[in-house]
Amino acid sequence: MASLKQHPDKKYSYWLKNSDDTFIIEKYYKSDYICCLHPLEKECSYQKEYQYDATMRIAFILQYNENKITYQFLGGFWKLPLKALQEKGTVNEKTISYCKPPFYTAIDQILLDEVNIHMEKAMLLLYEIMLNKSLE
Repeated sequence: MASLKQHPDKKYSYWLKNSDDTFIIEKYYKSDYICCLHPLEKECSYQKEYQYDATMRIAFILQYNENKITYQFLGGFWKLPLKALQEKGTVNEKTISYCKPPFYTAIDQILLDEVNIHMEKAMLLLYEIMLNKSLE
C-alpha cells in the first residue's frame, strides 16, 4: 500500500481509499488517432495539428411510450488526453481523457452521423431486449 501513497500519478490513490469488493478491469485498445489543434495553442499564431488518442462520447435518450421505443440523439464530442502523442509524457497522460476544458473537440459531422446510425440500431435492439427481460 505504501507504493500507492507514493505513486507519482495521484489517480492511483483512488485504489488506496476504495474499499469496494467489486471493480471493473479494463483493457486498453489502440484506435485510430484524431488530428486537431492543441487545446492550449488554439489562440496562438503557430497553430499546428497534433495527434491524440481521444475518447468519443455521445449522448442520447431511449424512450418507451405506448409500446414504441424511440432513440433521440443529443450530441457528441471528443475528450482529449492531457498530452498529444508527439509530446513527452506518460502513457496515462497520452491515453486517459483529461476531462477539463479546453481538452474537448468536435467530431467530424460525417463520422458523427455514421456513429449515430450504428448507435441507434444497437441501442434500440438492446433496449428492446432489456424491456422484454423486465416483463418476464
